[in-house]
Amino acid sequence: MGILGFDFRLPDMVRKYFVLIGCVLLIMPVSVSVYFGNFYIYISSYYYVNASKVTVWIDPLWLSSAFKILQPIGMVLAGFVEKRTKNLNTGIALGAFLQSSSVVLSYWAIDEPLALLMTFGILQGIAGGILLALPYKKASQVFPEKRGLAFGILSTGPGSFPLLHMVLSYYLINPDNKATDVEIGNIRYFTDADLINRVPSFFFKIGLFTTALQVVGFLLILLQRHDLSKENSQSTVLLDKSDSADDCEKNDSKTVSNDSCCELTNSKSCVNVKKTEYLVTCEKSTHSIEMDKTEDVLKEECQISSIKESDCSQAGNGVIVEGEESSDEEVDEPKDFTTKEMLMSCSFWKTWLIFALLGHTFFIHLNLYKQFGLTVINDDNLLVMAGTISSFVLMLFRPVVGIMSDKFGMKPILVITCACANVFMTMMTISLYTFPPMYIVFVGLEFYAVSAVKVFYYMAPMIMFGPTHFATNVGLMSSSQWITFFVGPVIAPALIKSVGWAYVMMSGAAAAAVAFFLGVSLPEAKAKKSSTKLQ
Repeated sequence: MGILGFDFRLPDMVRKYFVLIGCVLLIMPVSVSVYFGNFYIYISSYYYVNASKVTVWIDPLWLSSAFKILQPIGMVLAGFVEKRTKNLNTGIALGAFLQSSSVVLSYWAIDEPLALLMTFGILQGIAGGILLALPYKKASQVFPEKRGLAFGILSTGPGSFPLLHMVLSYYLINPDNKATDVEIGNIRYFTDADLINRVPSFFFKIGLFTTALQVVGFLLILLQRHDLSKENSQSTVLLDKSDSADDCEKNDSKTVSNDSCCELTNSKSCVNVKKTEYLVTCEKSTHSIEMDKTEDVLKEECQISSIKESDCSQAGNGVIVEGEESSDEEVDEPKDFTTKEMLMSCSFWKTWLIFALLGHTFFIHLNLYKQFGLTVINDDNLLVMAGTISSFVLMLFRPVVGIMSDKFGMKPILVITCACANVFMTMMTISLYTFPPMYIVFVGLEFYAVSAVKVFYYMAPMIMFGPTHFATNVGLMSSSQWITFFVGPVIAPALIKSVGWAYVMMSGAAAAAVAFFLGVSLPEAKAKKSSTKLQ
């Protein structure tokens, strides 16, 4: 079934990439933490100018923090919705609706910081958690043997939207490149009236743009076929209900010939026959399977296992069989951990701590790089350009991170990324005071390092703990950022005013250094090939 009931006759590979593009469009707006550093100066300036009209003042840094804090809750909610509905698309539609609504509603909510926190921070965080969990799982179904590549491509979505957001926010809010003109406690603000008045309408415009992206993305993911085993370039072998039921009544065991063993089908019903062992002989292998007895045809969708088309000659309907040439061969597949088993694993807590440390580096750089830069380079256009170019390079480079992880394993690429985050953050801080033009260069490099970590947030739970409980597990893994994003909005402004910018920025470099040494001690976790199993 295709979009809105129409089945578009597209080649399977084309269909897969359309589904992947749809997932990219859906998660593109889920990138508040990447573009917020550029946007933060406009919101903080808006509240500085309108301070007398605000009932309850909240530092705008809480918007980014609330978004990140609520994401794991959204991911756990995504797992609950998926289990209840048995359908990824239902949860994705819910997430897309909440995401678009949260941005549009911020047009009215911006008058009060607490109301903006509820829409742009909390509601969008929950929506973002749903959208980050389910499209990644859908991508892993469509490309089970190239998960690193698929996750890398998906990560270009949150990498490309900040590029658009930075450009649009600059041209819609500060098209005349007005300079900041007030400094309070080492933090600079805009006070130009025209610039300040453009801030609320920006939320409405970017909200409509977000809605359009997600509508198109959702329509594209509907191109995915329901028979996922066929989408994974495999064949499905089913037992014909009319012949097999009769045969089972007559025999305790039966050899199904090559003429009736393998035919591609898209059946939605399944007949279970009495507990009988069948020998299914194909061109290259012989397999034994067992099926439970019932005399009725089950009017429900089967969970289909598959065998490779090359292993069988195409013929009549057959039984579901395992697709490996030898049932005794060890399958190169990670253990599917339950959530409880994952929480009892030492590897989980070590990885959780690595992501907690990198979350601090992530918070400091992405939220404060522009404010830090404005203390020496008071040119909004130049710093927007730096962020835009960085986002573009990041968008191109994230798939490379996934490909390299597929080739060399997740651990070495994660360790290298931690080392880069430490070095680039250090050089970025030093260069602003010694040779400011190099600050722009190191901002871009640090963008790569901290944002490439996003690929590992979703790859690690899948590779290390299996796909079955992915949505819940990735939500628990992402909870590692709660400490930073709870404490950051309180501690960071206080430290900036008391000890200065340099110490705050270097704390991010120090966290990445500790994460590097923890990463070295992680066990190897290479991407595994997907295998088919008897249902």
